[in-house]
Amino acid sequence: MKTLFILIAILVCCESALACSCADRTTTELYSAASHVFRARIESVGIVVVPKHVESFRVHKTAVLARFDLLETYKGSPQRLDAVYTNPSGAACGRSIVDAEEYVFFADAEGIVGHCDGSTQVWSHESIRELIETLKRLASEQSDHEKGPAAPENPGSE
Repeated sequence: MKTLFILIAILVCCESALACSCADRTTTELYSAASHVFRARIESVGIVVVPKHVESFRVHKTAVLARFDLLETYKGSPQRLDAVYTNPSGAACGRSIVDAEEYVFFADAEGIVGHCDGSTQVWSHESIRELIETLKRLASEQSDHEKGPAAPENPGSE
């Protein structure tokens, strides 16, 4: 009986260590951390052996691979990705991805997405309108920043 009590105590105390835990981050922070930010509709979902080029899954032998139809790009070049990958386990911060549904993804350079990166399913366009507006603003600001400061309209007229 004492052994059973100790086992239950260990499981209860360590449960949080087994679950995915994410820090609260703003959309701006999520956008800055991602290599690719885009909206897409999923074409197919499957479990695959982790490709050798996907370094983020060193511990796991399999990944969920989701091929997508790109709808809108906010950052990066997601058209270069074959698919997005996520961990098959929610406890390891994997993102549930459903075939034929629409998502906004915040992916790393390898196309990895997860529970903590801001990626989200689009339940309705109304539900993500504010997110889309924020991403468009961030994309515009990034584009303006990459162009550099505007040149004076009449140089030398001073």
